[in-house]
Amino acid sequence: MIKSVEIRTIVHATEDEDKVRRALSTITSKKFKKINARGHYGQRIDILFCKLKGEEAQQVFKKIAESIGLENMLKFLEPPTIRIKIDKQSAYEGRIELSDEADFISVCITFSTKKRDRIEEELRKMELQGIR
Repeated sequence: MIKSVEIRTIVHATEDEDKVRRALSTITSKKFKKINARGHYGQRIDILFCKLKGEEAQQVFKKIAESIGLENMLKFLEPPTIRIKIDKQSAYEGRIELSDEADFISVCITFSTKKRDRIEEELRKMELQGIR
């Protein structure tokens, strides 16, 4: 059902990379790759990212769904993906919460089907299995 989960965030020049990695570890213990880049004004920024598949992707999906709820996740469903923004500060504090801030952790969950009704059906089954 879950094809992959991609997680990424920006480490701004004013941020401590170790603290950002700690925030990411709230979502997964997987190692993140780093890309060095430049911002609009030439400032240094780093992009941390990872792509999970298989059981790792399923586990991260379940962890996020249990934290923010399947109903909330359905609000962001645009088959075949759910794209959500997780609050970076909350993640640093050990919580997974949705964000409406400009600085966030991006999570893109891709499903193996593009059919909305099939995705919703599978998510409802998960809900019946105890994931809220």
